[in-house]
Amino acid sequence: MSIQMLSLKKTVGAQRYSNESWGIIGKVHTQCADVLKTFPRSTYDVAQNMLKAFDACCNQLEVFANCENTTSLLPDRAAMMLDNFALLEGLKDTPENMIIQFKKAFPKKAAGLRQIVSSLEGSIGKLTEPINDAIKCIERTLKRILDDFEMNGLRNIGLGRNADFEPVMKCLQKLANLISAIAETVLNDPALAPVDVTESLTILIIILTHCFVFVQGCESTIATCVINSRNSLIPNVIHSCLDSMDTLLIGLSDSILSLTEVGVRILLETLVKLNELFDTILKNVFGIFAGMTLTVAKVAQDLSYGISSLVR
Repeated sequence: MSIQMLSLKKTVGAQRYSNESWGIIGKVHTQCADVLKTFPRSTYDVAQNMLKAFDACCNQLEVFANCENTTSLLPDRAAMMLDNFALLEGLKDTPENMIIQFKKAFPKKAAGLRQIVSSLEGSIGKLTEPINDAIKCIERTLKRILDDFEMNGLRNIGLGRNADFEPVMKCLQKLANLISAIAETVLNDPALAPVDVTESLTILIIILTHCFVFVQGCESTIATCVINSRNSLIPNVIHSCLDSMDTLLIGLSDSILSLTEVGVRILLETLVKLNELFDTILKNVFGIFAGMTLTVAKVAQDLSYGISSLVR
């Protein structure tokens, strides 16, 4: 058995997500793009790539949600993802106001992402649990940064110190490592790659990309506030974080946009390669990371359990 191409056919019936959600997503893009015009060059490029990755996810999800496939998993979860993306509203006026809106939206968005991940248990087994734990970790550590910014502005953000951004970057790394480990296991053993598993992985990679988008959005906006308030360069540690996420976002968004042409295998291979680079960059910035506890055998076992439940 080989990893199959996604076989999509346009749905004749009603769309699975609401017109309101799609309208809000368009509004979010326009508002975000308007604010990004005020970003200095040192943060503008990475923020633009972040927005392009957001657009890539939305556009591909819209294709999935309006198509029939061999299962209902991909279109149904794509519709759930679009409704989740629409929870982000009110990105307007200034970078400071964007951060406030990020803080308001992310708890609802994170809870919705965990719900989508949990719905994949029938395909990937208990692997949903560490993935959801990693999303909780991102939510918790990002909230700490955003709370501090809302209460104290830039005063208590030790700009340039590892302590500020290290926890959220390591949570993001944990999520990337988990999903990359599943992707690599599937690539190495095609018997673990039925349609439900590859479709679940497609959704997980879009969820991962969206988490990168959200963290990149927050950190690039904070960096912009630093430059605007102090008229200074971005501290090296923040610059390294932005660059590491930028590389992954560019690669994943390109693969997501071309998914229906090149197939799932290319997306999985891209994730594995980019994750290795991401690990290397973060190791150079923060040191060795020891948060990955899943073994290849454990991943294969959980995937096998999920696959066996599909045929029962």
